[in-house]
Amino acid sequence: MSDLKNEFDNDPLARGYVGMTDEQAVVSLNTKNRPVTEALSVEDLIMWGSKQARLTKLADAAASGSAVSPGERAEAIAFLQLMALGANFSETRPAALLTALVASGVLTAGDQGQLATLASKLQSRAQELRRAGARIPTPVRTGDVTVARI
Repeated sequence: MSDLKNEFDNDPLARGYVGMTDEQAVVSLNTKNRPVTEALSVEDLIMWGSKQARLTKLADAAASGSAVSPGERAEAIAFLQLMALGANFSETRPAALLTALVASGVLTAGDQGQLATLASKLQSRAQELRRAGARIPTPVRTGDVTVARI
């Protein structure tokens, strides 16, 4: 409960725990209202690629003898391989690869935006804290808050 106590004592996001009842704090902690970018599954990436001929554009750019430069061809090949692994395209290196493919015209800024939208989710504050390593009950209940505030 020390992680939960720390959240209430420090209120790092200024959520106003001091003015909340235990029940209100539970709702605040369990409501999914915190943005997070998640890695997409291979299935999600393939479905994204199947729309608007994205896989075809990538495959054409990756093909031997394509009209793109050797570097752009290598980027298309790498992107397809990362898709097959379910890579997180919001991480630095995969994101840079995606940006390079947009800059070269293989993909569009709209393609990039739709991929980002697909990876954008909402999580609760409790989930966010757990992802950061905090040991917090799932889900947080009123009794957990009462004990943590003692």
